[in-house]
Amino acid sequence: MPFPLRQIAWTITALLSIAVALMSLRFALPQPPGAARFIMGNPFSTPFLPMHAVTPSIALLLGAFQFIARRRGGRAVWHRTIGVAYVTCCLVSAPAGLILALGTT
Repeated sequence: MPFPLRQIAWTITALLSIAVALMSLRFALPQPPGAARFIMGNPFSTPFLPMHAVTPSIALLLGAFQFIARRRGGRAVWHRTIGVAYVTCCLVSAPAGLILALGTT
């Protein structure tokens, strides 16, 4: 893929990831604005809904910056640290989502 097209694709992907992450963070609030009743009626929504909202939001925010070539090249420690945080967020979010799924109708 030519460089300008790759740059545009990365920018669009990063902006969409950031938008989704910021919109998902509202579910960390005690009474999320715009949340459907069936979401808040889930018997496992406390504490698993905020856990399932915050950790993937962090992963989305971190994931967008994992693919910056300048950061990967000379700063392998930075890239590795962000990668460990990304995987940790995914490993916390997945079981929380599974537990939330058990409470759906």
